[in-house]
Amino acid sequence: HAHTPAKLTWGGLMRGPKPQPTAAKRLRGNPGKRKLNHAEPAFETSIPDAPAHLDDVALMEWTRLTQELASKNVITNVDMTILALYCETYSEWVEIDELIKNQDVIKKYPTGAEYVNLLRGQRRAARQEIAKYCAELGITPSSRSRVKAIGKTANQQDPHKKKKKKLF
Repeated sequence: HAHTPAKLTWGGLMRGPKPQPTAAKRLRGNPGKRKLNHAEPAFETSIPDAPAHLDDVALMEWTRLTQELASKNVITNVDMTILALYCETYSEWVEIDELIKNQDVIKKYPTGAEYVNLLRGQRRAARQEIAKYCAELGITPSSRSRVKAIGKTANQQDPHKKKKKKLF
């Protein structure tokens, strides 16, 4: 039978998908019913300072995303690097997208041979990186769908709140 490809880790080889954080497992109700890591480090919820090197577009995305993550209590100071990488890549994607708008899809070498505009490949690579960072940060629809909210969600009503009687 087929084996899951091995991944290199600090401690050697690890098989299977990346382990999920214990907090995420708890939020999901520990669907695998495996033993939880009670010694996993926990970090205080806080918004890290934006790195000084972020450009204007990256800084706007940083502010937007960190505020949203903070409102859900899912951001800490140790998330700074992955957030910065996401925001930098987002800014690159926006810049490349703007450049492509004014250029042809097919370009020609001086010899007359045609090729696809190289910015398209760069834009595709930026999109793939963004998707990877979003999944890592838990901000894609599929990664969010695996998390169960604690307390009342937008789709639930307060069971203690009295229902209004309909007159008609």
